[in-house]
Amino acid sequence: YLKKVQANSCGIEDVSKYNFNYASNLLELRLRSNKVKKLPNSVFSALPTLQTLDISSNEISEIEPNAFVGLDSLEYLTLSDNKIITLDENLFRELKNLISIRLETNKLQAIDERLFASAINLTEIRLDSNEIAIINGNAFGMLNRLKQLNLGSNRLMTIDIAETNIERLWIPYNKLRHLDLNKNLRLLYAPYNHLQSINFNGNAEILELKVRQNFLTDISNFTALTKLEVLDLSFNPIQTLSISSFSRMSDLVKLNLEFTNISSQALTFGTFAHNGNLSQ
Repeated sequence: YLKKVQANSCGIEDVSKYNFNYASNLLELRLRSNKVKKLPNSVFSALPTLQTLDISSNEISEIEPNAFVGLDSLEYLTLSDNKIITLDENLFRELKNLISIRLETNKLQAIDERLFASAINLTEIRLDSNEIAIINGNAFGMLNRLKQLNLGSNRLMTIDIAETNIERLWIPYNKLRHLDLNKNLRLLYAPYNHLQSINFNGNAEILELKVRQNFLTDISNFTALTKLEVLDLSFNPIQTLSISSFSRMSDLVKLNLEFTNISSQALTFGTFAHNGNLSQ
């Protein structure tokens, strides 16, 4: 009849499928801050009703390909703060009810195109603070319900999200030079990259755009972002503005143009005439 187990900071070093043989009604299992190093095949196969699994802050460096077999009801999976380097492309193939997966603060180097393909109900993926340099193919394009993606603090030079439904993208501290955005994006947080250009692909729905500390010089295509409420362009070598740069952004509340090398000649009467909602 057990529904929840919380065994955090207990010094647990190993888990096997025999640990859970009689806990077939378990809904929540938390093994945070232990010393588990490996997740073997079928380790959770006796838990068909499990909805939440948290094995964060352990020492996991190996997850066998069938480790999550049998977790038909799993919705929340947390594997953050471990030592995971690679993930088998079929590892999550049975997790069709998964809503959120957290893999931040590991040592992942690449993401396979098929890794998340079967987890069709995913709405949130966290992959920040890894060593990811490659995302093969359109790894997030098959996830129609994916709304939030965090890839901050990695080594990415390119990423393909143009054919996704992502609404909130965090991707600071990478090496991106160009971004092709999708039409559903509402928030882009991409400071501390090497961005020279952004293609909005007709997206006029973005509400927050933060691209501090990049290499943007031309913001002429930003004029189409008519619903922007927050725009941070600080520490980009923009230098010049036109009288129409912000003329269509009537909802703009916060605008940051610090350290953009804008000269007094670039600021003309009427530059902010249509930004009646500006507060900062």
